[in-house]
This record gives sequence, C-alpha cells and structure tokens, in this order.
Amino acid sequence: MLIAQLSDLHVRPAGQLYKGVADSNRMLREAIDHLLALDQRPDLVLLSGDLVDEGQPQEYANAVELLRALTIIRSFSNIEAVLCGHVHRSMIRRWAGTVVIACPSTTTEIALQLHVDAPSQSYLAPPACMLHLWDPAQGLVSHLSHIGQFAGPFPFA
Repeated sequence: MLIAQLSDLHVRPAGQLYKGVADSNRMLREAIDHLLALDQRPDLVLLSGDLVDEGQPQEYANAVELLRALTIIRSFSNIEAVLCGHVHRSMIRRWAGTVVIACPSTTTEIALQLHVDAPSQSYLAPPACMLHLWDPAQGLVSHLSHIGQFAGPFPFA
C-alpha cells in the first residue's frame, strides 16, 4: 500500500498568492499531478497541516475543487507512525513509543532553526510531499518526493 502525504497546502481564493509570493493553488495542482503521474498511484492520500490559509469560505470552496481528483480509501487502527505536517519542513522524531514524521509543504519551507532564539523565516524551496509505502510484512517505508522537473536521471556509480 502506498500512502502519499501532502502538507500545509495553504489554499487561497483563486488568483491570490500565499504571503504575496507563492502561488499555493498552482503548487497544489502540481503536487496532485505529481501523485497521479507516479508509476504506482497512491492507495491513500493524507492531508496534514494547514489546508487553507485564513479559513475563508472562498478558500475552503477552492480547496474542495482542487482536491476533487484525490480519493481516500481507508484508515488503520494500529499505530505504525504519526504522520503530520504544519511545520513546513520534513522532520523525523521518536515520540511516545513510535515515530513522528512531519511532511514538508507544497508552498514554502521554514528555515532550518537549530537555536531556540533563531528568527522565524521561510524560503521558496522545491515543494515536496511524502510517500509512505506500507507492506504488512515489512512495515512502513517513507520517502521524500520533490515536486517539479529536475536535472537527471544520471548513472549511479
């Protein structure tokens, strides 16, 4: 079973940019196209973090329209990992006897901040999603999948 995760979509009303710089609606469409073009289509798509940006009715209406192509098929009762978002950056941590995996955003990435007093900053970095491959015998394997066209493939030595 392949589980795709999209996080912090920040859907805006049509034509409005997220924070005035990122076209989060276009980036979400590209993320959905990315998932639908995979050689193995996801069995489940998990949405986490901020679905919309400001909670406006127009944003939710736009989110419904943008997400129509996705279908969720089922959930599981056992806890293999906690899959979350909202921090706009990919992170992994042991917590409460399991693993927490934070999905990056399809819009902006929060700056790496290892110091408590670091200033809050974000960047227009390559958008990404998480793909979680579930196999009953092997368990869960999670992959970071960048969205967009990049140079390659190159021979691997």
